[in-house]
Amino acid sequence: MKPEIIAQAIYQLSNESKTDSAKLIKRTVNVLKKRGMIKLLPFVLSELKRLFYKDSKHQPKLLLASKKFEKDAKLALGDKIAKINPKIDENLIGGYIFEKGDVLLDRSYKRQLFEMFRQIKSNN
Repeated sequence: MKPEIIAQAIYQLSNESKTDSAKLIKRTVNVLKKRGMIKLLPFVLSELKRLFYKDSKHQPKLLLASKKFEKDAKLALGDKIAKINPKIDENLIGGYIFEKGDVLLDRSYKRQLFEMFRQIKSNN
C-alpha cells in the first residue's frame, strides 16, 4: 500500500466526517503496526502534511489595514511572508494580522486598544 493513498484516505475522512484527525492517525498507526508496515509512517505523515497545507484554508494569510502596513509586516515577519499575497481588511483600524496554521500574530490596533482597555480596567 502506498503512503500517498493512506494519507489521502485520512485527509478525506477528517474533512468529510466529524472524526477527530488525531484518532484517525492513531488508528492508522495501529493498523500499520499490525501489518508490519510501520516503516511507512514517516512517509504517510509527510504526505498528510503536504495535503493539509495544499488546501487553501490552511495557507498562510496576511491581513493588512492598508497597504502602508505591508512594510511593517515584512520587517517583522521576514521570509515567512515572501510568497504570501497580502489582503486588505477594511475591518482593521490599523496594523496587520498574520496567520499560519495554529500560529496567529495579531499586530492590529484593535488588539492593542483592547489590551490597553484591559489594563485600565484591571487597575481600577
